[in-house]
Amino acid sequence: MEGYTILIVDDEEKVRNSLVRALHPDGYHILTASSGQEALTKLNETKVDLILADNQMPGMSGIELLYILKKRWPDTIRLLITGGADSEVAISAINKGEVYRFVIKPWDSEELKLTIRHALEHHKLLKENRSLQQTVKRQADLLSDLEKKHPGITELPRDEEGFYVIEDS
Repeated sequence: MEGYTILIVDDEEKVRNSLVRALHPDGYHILTASSGQEALTKLNETKVDLILADNQMPGMSGIELLYILKKRWPDTIRLLITGGADSEVAISAINKGEVYRFVIKPWDSEELKLTIRHALEHHKLLKENRSLQQTVKRQADLLSDLEKKHPGITELPRDEEGFYVIEDS
């Protein structure tokens, strides 16, 4: 999964370092920030594919950060680190920040790596899907233009089984 940029946001240096150590062997470009404000500054400077933000931070919570992120950089995958599976936090994170997944402290490094890998694969598929939809729309527009210029050009006769019949002329 090399080539992806991950931003880790946590006010605790030990947590940031632990996450960097866990993810570094997978070849990601890893950035860190100690606050939501620092994260926003880095996001203005660098394209980030995935953000992993702690919820409990002074100044700006992880949910608040992810909410801003959703508005400004909607294609960035959002994961929230939380100390407990508090249902109020979960509902708020889903409603405000549209988080992809929650990471509960203490996390299992292998499970975290798998979650990130799945998130990035999901993100890649969404981008490919969007690109294919744009291609289909362009092709449909082209066919529509051709049909306007040459009525009937997009209509071909079909046989009883629904197959197109192309006649030699």
